Amino acid sequence: MATGYVNSSWLPDAKGYSIRSGYCWLQGMNPSVSWYSEVWDNWCVPKHSFIGWLIKHEALNMKEKLHKLHLTDNDCCILCAAGPETHMHLFKSCSYSKQILSMIEDWMQIKLEHGIQHGTELQRHACRMAQMACWYYIWLERNKCRIELKLMKPACIVKDIRRLVHTRINQFIRLPLLNVDKTWVQHLDILC
Repeated sequence: MATGYVNSSWLPDAKGYSIRSGYCWLQGMNPSVSWYSEVWDNWCVPKHSFIGWLIKHEALNMKEKLHKLHLTDNDCCILCAAGPETHMHLFKSCSYSKQILSMIEDWMQIKLEHGIQHGTELQRHACRMAQMACWYYIWLERNKCRIELKLMKPACIVKDIRRLVHTRINQFIRLPLLNVDKTWVQHLDILC
C-alpha cells in the first residue's frame, strides 16, 4: 500500500504514520541526474556549485536569450565575439573560456572531464572543484566585462583559480595518500 495523502486520508507506511514518509510524499519522485555529484561535491565552493547548477539547467541569462527578448542589441559572445552567447558556447566553445580550462588542465596534468569520471578519489574531487571554479570565474568575468567593457587576461583568472584549488585541496586532503596521488599533489606544489 502506498504512503501519502490520498482522498483526504493519510496512508501510513509499514511502521505507521511518519513525518519522513509525508515529507517524501510531498517531495515527489525526483529522478536522479548523472551530474549531481559533479556540481554538489563538498569540496566545491557553494557559490561555484550554484553557478554550475544553473549552467547544467541552462538557466543563466545568456545574451542569446536576452536578444530574443529584445533586451540587448545583439547575441554575440562578450568574451570572444565569435558566436552567439549560449551556455554551450560560453562554457565549452568560447576561445577565451577554452584558454582558461586548458591552462588549468595543463597545470593539473589531467583533463577535467576525464578526472571527474576516471581519476582517483582525490583527483575526482579536485577536478570537480576546478571545473566549478572555472565556470564561476568565466561567468564572473563575463559579467564584469559587460559592465566595465574590459577583459582580464586568462592567465590572471587562472592564477586565482589555481590559488583557490591549491587552498581547497590542502583544506580537504586526507593522509596517507595513494602513491599516484602523492606524485600528483607534488606536481601541483601542494604540501602534504
